[in-house]
Amino acid sequence: LGVSMVGVVGSAFHDWAGLLREERQLRLVQFEADKALKRYKDRKKSESAGVVERISGERTHALMQQVMMVWIMSVADMIRTNALQLELKKIIELHANMEANLRMEFGMAT
Repeated sequence: LGVSMVGVVGSAFHDWAGLLREERQLRLVQFEADKALKRYKDRKKSESAGVVERISGERTHALMQQVMMVWIMSVADMIRTNALQLELKKIIELHANMEANLRMEFGMAT
């Protein structure tokens, strides 16, 4: 009975040692998989950040172009408005001068 118990204990010990080796190997594989997943996520995060940065840069450039276009149009409109106001002022002065001259010529009193 003693010899067979030694065999059973030895077999149990051998199975336990194998279980420990498998557990250690499983933990190592899990650790490597987690590391690889983290690298993958970091790479994708970095790629996504680059895409977002590029899109943001393109939008900023497009927005700046729109701002410049609106500003140029506003300045051109202000120049046209000033020119029209000046022309209108000249026409009003001309009209007032013509009316004054007509009154003087025909002796009309105001």
